[in-house]
Amino acid sequence: MRRDALGNDHPHTLTCASNLAAMYQNIGRYQEAEALQSDILEKKKEVFGEDDPKTLACMASLVSTIRLQGRYEEAEKLAKQVLEIRKQRLHEEHPDLLTSMSDLAMILAEQDRYEDAAALFRHTMKMRRKVLGMRHPDKESEELQLQLMGTRKQVFGEDHPDTLTCMHDLASTYCSQGRYAEAEQLQLQVTRAREK
Repeated sequence: MRRDALGNDHPHTLTCASNLAAMYQNIGRYQEAEALQSDILEKKKEVFGEDDPKTLACMASLVSTIRLQGRYEEAEKLAKQVLEIRKQRLHEEHPDLLTSMSDLAMILAEQDRYEDAAALFRHTMKMRRKVLGMRHPDKESEELQLQLMGTRKQVFGEDHPDTLTCMHDLASTYCSQGRYAEAEQLQLQVTRAREK
């Protein structure tokens, strides 16, 4: 309906398409998500420009979809592009920049490049502590993620994409707390399950 009323390139149409791509990703239909995200990305580049926050958010979503398919080198290349543009446009403590750093660190860890990943995680954690302080509600987040992961394991099973996404998110929380060994173990479980 939005395409008919507003056209393919209208911001509202692109937002709707982005939401559909996110839904595809959430239910494990990665190829459909990737195809739609790639199309949206090209349109956003035309409409907003390559370094617009909306375009970069779309690129970051595409990175995630590519990573979920185990194409880590490709995901890394695109993640580095997002990170470099955000470094040029944003201050070093901006949440979007820190998220890009964490995303790239996860991709490096998934390729067994743990030293590089740990260095990037440490830098990200240092910046987040500076911005958010030491008393941030990560502990509450961890408890909720553990509950959600347990529920998803019971309902969907251990290897379901929703369960694996929850485990990945918990690994990110462990990283933000500096608990790298636990994060690594959990991320290795996720990687093995996704490869299987």
